[in-house]
Amino acid sequence: MARKLKSFLVPGLILAAVLVLGFLLSWNDFLLLQAKTYNIPSGSMLPTLQRGDHLVARQISASSGEGGLPRRGDIVIFDLPSDPHIAYVMRVVGLPGEKLQVQEGTVYLNEEPIARDKGSDYVDVSETGKRHNIPRFRETLPGGRSYETLDVTPRGVRDNTPVYEVPEGHVFVLGDNRDNAIDSRFPGRVGFVPLQNITGVAEGVYFSGPEGGFVWRPLTAPEATSAPVE
Repeated sequence: MARKLKSFLVPGLILAAVLVLGFLLSWNDFLLLQAKTYNIPSGSMLPTLQRGDHLVARQISASSGEGGLPRRGDIVIFDLPSDPHIAYVMRVVGLPGEKLQVQEGTVYLNEEPIARDKGSDYVDVSETGKRHNIPRFRETLPGGRSYETLDVTPRGVRDNTPVYEVPEGHVFVLGDNRDNAIDSRFPGRVGFVPLQNITGVAEGVYFSGPEGGFVWRPLTAPEATSAPVE
């Protein structure tokens, strides 16, 4: 009986801890950890962030020094420059003073292509149950940080762009779902993001939208050696 009780005790404790964490994170401001939670309503960051995912973000401020600044490859939450009342979630790819351009779907950073390797297709399931196979790629940034992106159409609206020169005090952000993301490639709608508009860095998903349950899916890459924004 003792052995059976022990076998159920550990999973039960883990489940209880997850439920407590979920309850705490349901508060919009979790000040003790300087964290905040967000719900993902769209597919602009697929496959990294699913529709309906809930993530927790570490709150930062441009005035808090180097430790509070985002790094290349971070998924950041920022106030939309054209409408500060709207919070956006995108990935930092370009840093102040750098040049970026997209050619045939490949991102060029200071005239050098970012490594982009084809992987297995991503299967997207619509609300009606219809399955769509979408080409998936793994991008690897300078410093070794990598993540997956989607390329819905081979000749998307922003698969070929002019050269963007990132102003000082700003970053260039991209959505991982490249053909379904309004990001820095659209100057009138997002454009360059001021560092002062960035309010948080996503740390992990704690509730999965598609699965409808508690999970922990980290969104940071500890092996990355990319330098913080300066």
